[in-house]
Amino acid sequence: LAILNNGDNCRMVILQNGKGGKNGTTDTKKLVKDIDCSGIMSAQSKFYMMKFNEYLFFTKGDKLYRYNLRELENNVAPGNSNVFVELSKWGYSAEAKITCMSVSRTEREILLGVSRYGDDTEGMSEELKGDVLVLDLKTGELVKKYEGVAGVPVDVKIKYQKWLRDGKEGGNIVDMLYF
Repeated sequence: LAILNNGDNCRMVILQNGKGGKNGTTDTKKLVKDIDCSGIMSAQSKFYMMKFNEYLFFTKGDKLYRYNLRELENNVAPGNSNVFVELSKWGYSAEAKITCMSVSRTEREILLGVSRYGDDTEGMSEELKGDVLVLDLKTGELVKKYEGVAGVPVDVKIKYQKWLRDGKEGGNIVDMLYF
């Protein structure tokens, strides 16, 4: 899957390995699907494709979308029906934007960087307006919210993770995030 954007147009394309190289190597690509995504994805969108299922997460403005890649087979482009969460759900105004996202190794949680600066690209307000939200990746529910942690642009990445297997959590694997 590739998402191509030249500023005005956005396309989702699926390419498949093809034969044609020396000794049967797969050095050619065959176009399988090509879908117009203009209007729903932008050059500022951030993307994450799940490892073990068919979902693509992407951002645009104040929304996080979850798109089932199987819909590509039916030529269904992402749309408003694919909105997973909106920042307004947690009291954010229209000026708040998602600036980045990072997904935990276990794909249980997603971190969203949120900027409440609006048109203030220099971060000149009295307070820090960069927030971090930790969401449950299956339900979209808020796990933790860190307010006023950064300036513009908010950029957060998961630095490292540990899996605790000491039985303190009922024998379950606990995914600890450090960012």
